[in-house]
Amino acid sequence: MSSYRVDFAALPWQTPMEGLRFKARKQDGRQLRLVEYTRDMEPHWCEKGHIGVVLEGRFEIRFDRESVIYGPGDGVFLPPGKEHRHIGRVLTDVVRCVFVEDVAPEPSPPGPLTPWPPLAPSPRQTRPPPGRGGRCEENVPLRPPGKGGGVPSPGWGAGLSGRGDRGVRAPGGGFPARVPRPRLERTFTTGC
Repeated sequence: MSSYRVDFAALPWQTPMEGLRFKARKQDGRQLRLVEYTRDMEPHWCEKGHIGVVLEGRFEIRFDRESVIYGPGDGVFLPPGKEHRHIGRVLTDVVRCVFVEDVAPEPSPPGPLTPWPPLAPSPRQTRPPPGRGGRCEENVPLRPPGKGGGVPSPGWGAGLSGRGDRGVRAPGGGFPARVPRPRLERTFTTGC
């Protein structure tokens, strides 16, 4: 199909609700729609924007503060948004219009699946996987010294208790009652 000519006769009708059907051609974030309204259309508020021309028939569009009657050859310019919401009512048997509307671009069809490239380690990945032991980039042992063979590091020592606090020690040793003991947690940023 040529991108310069729209053959509405070759396009199928779409019927989203009783009393409304259309044929549409979407391209480059816009669509050209041939729309037919009949008296069977259920009244409903619409907040979409419409720009077009009435080809045949007459209809009334009611806004919050006014009503406008459109006939053959009349242009329709309705901006989108709640402040421009409107209800259409068909005054003849059929109303035919052509509208040019902004739409989201059509998604590209999926191509063949390709494997994802390997990811480089994240700077936030600070701990090795469980069960492998070792220290993280911040030199925080997985287990505190004296609790099952943890490896001391520069973060431990200088008078710290060695109980995983990595914080301030109260005078006289131990933890102050008002400071909860932080827990060492194993959090990984990969493998999700």
